[in-house]
Amino acid sequence: MTFFGRLKNSLELLKLSFHFLGKDKSLLIVPIMLPALNILTFIVLILAGLGFLSKTSEQFMGVYGTIVIFTFLAVFFFVMSLVNTFFGAVHSWMVFEVVKGEDTTFKNGLRRASQNIKDIIFFSLSMMAIRLVTFYMRGRKKEGLDIGFYIRSTFAGWIDTLATILGKLVLPAMIITEMSFTEAVADLKRASKTWPEILTFEIGVQPIVNMITTIITIPLILLTIISFPSIISWIFITLIIMTILTGSVLKSFLNATYYALLYIALIEGKKMKNSSAVFEVIK
Repeated sequence: MTFFGRLKNSLELLKLSFHFLGKDKSLLIVPIMLPALNILTFIVLILAGLGFLSKTSEQFMGVYGTIVIFTFLAVFFFVMSLVNTFFGAVHSWMVFEVVKGEDTTFKNGLRRASQNIKDIIFFSLSMMAIRLVTFYMRGRKKEGLDIGFYIRSTFAGWIDTLATILGKLVLPAMIITEMSFTEAVADLKRASKTWPEILTFEIGVQPIVNMITTIITIPLILLTIISFPSIISWIFITLIIMTILTGSVLKSFLNATYYALLYIALIEGKKMKNSSAVFEVIK
């Protein structure tokens, strides 16, 4: 396929994502829930960690402090990954049901994700391991200009980004085709052929959403500062929060839906019911 052919594929996937959103509003359930669940999970884990530390003696921490911190980080990364992976699986199945021309429900997605919980746990453990490696790869920043820290952080960021992208390809393979986690990872060889569509989304679509959110938010922040502490400033603060939340929900929806459709349409080559979108299957 030509460059423009691959770009057309990406645009069709993006258009189809919004088309399905208009067709079935239940596809917004997970994107709306997930940011709140992430915040709640984060708070619970931090409070649990602080609660544990408050009941632990300094002597114990002096001897086992490194092990305690490592264990907490492992649990933290695993639970956060598990929450996102599980509900990502829910959304992937809901998208697939809409593709088949069915009326999807959140309950159907939960049922499908629950059936694949073993593979979801393996997936989350793998992501936990990667997060731990990149966390310790960064290390601590020394005082002053620490070039080594910035180099390590850059490489760690690349690894995190690559792992996240590959994870967005592995997840629909597990949920939609019922591959095991290891089979889905092996199938990445086939999925890697869609790199032009992946780059279009990661370099083009996501930054545009971020840019639009920023363009709207910055003037609102300035207006808040100018009008503070009048009642009008609270209206601007509310608008800022709504803008950030809307951007977060939109990014969450597009991330999950675009990659699910990419897998269904380009890798599996399945037909889209109730859609005029035409794709060329990647050989």
